[in-house]
Amino acid sequence: MTREEETQYWETHDSTDYLEAFEPVTFARAPKPNLHCSQCQKIFLSRYIDVEISNGQVVVRHIRELYCPDSHEKRLSLEAQMLVNALEAVVKLAPQSQLVSV
Repeated sequence: MTREEETQYWETHDSTDYLEAFEPVTFARAPKPNLHCSQCQKIFLSRYIDVEISNGQVVVRHIRELYCPDSHEKRLSLEAQMLVNALEAVVKLAPQSQLVSV
């Protein structure tokens, strides 16, 4: 079915006529990230850092770090941590001779 055919079809049909064909879907919300220091409850600040992974074999540049203004805690942002985890997994799979600096 082309887009034009699909458009013409839905102009003359109602999706509620097909409710029995649909399956219920359950959505789960991800928990909100905690953006406060657990010691002083101040809101984390953000900065960009370079992170070494795989025992210094790879440097990931410009990664977002969250930190307490009073230096109690620091951690990578959720997105940055996911990226670092993925890159570490790739580096473990790659032969050492294929690692290059960029």
